[in-house]
Amino acid sequence: MPNPDDVLIKVENISKRFCRSLKRSMLYGIEDIARDSLHLPDRSNKLRKDEFWAVDDVSFEVKRGECLRIIGRNGAGFHPMLTSRENVYMNGAILSIQYHEVT
Repeated sequence: MPNPDDVLIKVENISKRFCRSLKRSMLYGIEDIARDSLHLPDRSNKLRKDEFWAVDDVSFEVKRGECLRIIGRNGAGFHPMLTSRENVYMNGAILSIQYHEVT
């Protein structure tokens, strides 16, 4: 029989950054791929122009029967140009959830 204290997901010291500029973000992505391909030192702990930490040094556990949701300013980052409310509705539509079920 499953134990409700079983840890199913464990995350330690995770960080994620995003760039406010799509054009600059694409450039940074190409730079990162080139840096990795050439085995150059990783600069992932430093922010570049227009970048911000969306999640910084976060740790958590999810046990059996628990759920976790991370929601940011724009609704968990589903689409950066939409508001959190618009992202919730968009995600619901993709999952075939009726509008009245989302509100």
